[in-house]
Amino acid sequence: MNAIILWNTRYTELALDTLRGGGKSVDEADIQRLSPLGHQHINIVGHYSFILPEKLAGGRLRSLGPQP
Repeated sequence: MNAIILWNTRYTELALDTLRGGGKSVDEADIQRLSPLGHQHINIVGHYSFILPEKLAGGRLRSLGPQP
């Protein structure tokens, strides 16, 4: 579970930075209600491949999906 919390925290931070960088207003009260404990988007029992693309193997994060 700790790895999921770390993953969610890191990508939430990236999403917030992306929103702010795009000029979107991010309410601090909304941020305080965010939780990294959600795990429905993680496939716990699925097929896994540990061959990472070069940029991910170098420690870079995956890009976020399209912004609304």
